[in-house]
Amino acid sequence: MPPKTQEKRGLFAPRLVGIIGFALIAYIAFGLVSGADWNPTLFIKFDGVNAPLLEYAEDHFDDPILAGGDGHDGKYFFIQASDPFYLQPDQNADLLDRPTYRAQRMLYPTIAGGFGLFSSGVTAWMLVILNIVAVGVGTYLTSRVSLSLGLSPLFGLAFFINPGVFVSSVIDTAEVFAMAFLMAGILMALKRKLRPAAGFFTLSVLSRETMLLCVIGWVIFELLRNRKLHWEMSFPFVAVGVWWAYLRLRIGYLSEDVQDVRALGRPFEGLIDAFRDWTSEPGRVDDLVIGVALVLICVFFVYLALARRSLIPLMAAGFGFVGLLMVEEVWSHYFDSTRALTPLITLFFLAVPLAGRPHETKAV
Repeated sequence: MPPKTQEKRGLFAPRLVGIIGFALIAYIAFGLVSGADWNPTLFIKFDGVNAPLLEYAEDHFDDPILAGGDGHDGKYFFIQASDPFYLQPDQNADLLDRPTYRAQRMLYPTIAGGFGLFSSGVTAWMLVILNIVAVGVGTYLTSRVSLSLGLSPLFGLAFFINPGVFVSSVIDTAEVFAMAFLMAGILMALKRKLRPAAGFFTLSVLSRETMLLCVIGWVIFELLRNRKLHWEMSFPFVAVGVWWAYLRLRIGYLSEDVQDVRALGRPFEGLIDAFRDWTSEPGRVDDLVIGVALVLICVFFVYLALARRSLIPLMAAGFGFVGLLMVEEVWSHYFDSTRALTPLITLFFLAVPLAGRPHETKAV
């Protein structure tokens, strides 16, 4: 059988896995929104606590659904989508709780808002639909990565079953988008196609700036393997730097912080405080179990990166280090900690079966 025909046949299973991921998340998401009379503001998570944000929601929607407490981050992505280039910051960016920090994550809201041209209703639906599509594409790409690593294509479901991916897809945040582009970049890196890999990694970090930690791991891997760096590998860093400089010019006056690092503290301090909460408060079993699992995954990747110097562990190790520095507020609830450490969970399912055997992705 010709190689091209074999390759096409080999892609059937990843496509099927991708379709499964897409169908499952679509069923869940549309099931939730159908129960809310097909009102997409269900996922935006506006709250009734912040008066200016409540007024903003009521100005844009006839009947916005309000979430309990302070709502969640989807409301900030909707605000960004309404004015992705911050041409009217006093009407939009001024409502962000941490303007320059939020605005770093530009790609998902920019596309969802049609570069600021879509109506509020269309934007609200696009925030939902883009994440549903991204789950399907990300599951397919993870399946392709699994095949490239010599694993079953069913390991592609590691994308779909990731709690951070699921939570993100139903609260209109950018983790799904960032992860889908990350997996595309990893697939290209495994094929040693540096320019496409750099391009996809750039889109990933423009979706969520913390993905630079994975990109740094990729750069280290290529440096160890080839003893040199290629200029294309600078794309993600340059893109983030240019966008950051633009933000400082447009909305820098709204923030006193050069870079917001409130999610980080002293090593293990936040984790220890969160552990006290998990064990002292009733009904926190899910947070306890997932939190402990995430800590073990952080340690696993830090060790594996130092011991093996292979691509997947090196790309995950940065998040492993950061996880041990996260403050109690991030660790406290699994729907925050899993989103903060989303790459670790999917990459963990790929790394474990490879940990005990040599592989071509080892750098040295």
